[in-house]
Amino acid sequence: METKKEIWIAQTLSSVDDLKHVAISSNLNRRLADIPQEYSLMNQRIPSKAVWLAAASIALLLTVNVLSVRRVKKQSNTQETSIYSDYFSYIEILE
Repeated sequence: METKKEIWIAQTLSSVDDLKHVAISSNLNRRLADIPQEYSLMNQRIPSKAVWLAAASIALLLTVNVLSVRRVKKQSNTQETSIYSDYFSYIEILE
């Protein structure tokens, strides 16, 4: 005996059986073919893989820098608080 969940799964999986593939338009096919595989820079060819690798490296570097600045800023705030509390701790003694 199948449970409601198993019936629902079977119906969901069988619902895609009647779907048909969509044909790619000639315009889309031409645009995909026009994507350059290499970029020219000063008469030298650079593979697009290298360009994307450089872009990803720059994005990673920026992310690491932003995260480290946030961490240092947070630590400096707590350090300033402890410096002030140490400096003004004599007030507690006077009270």
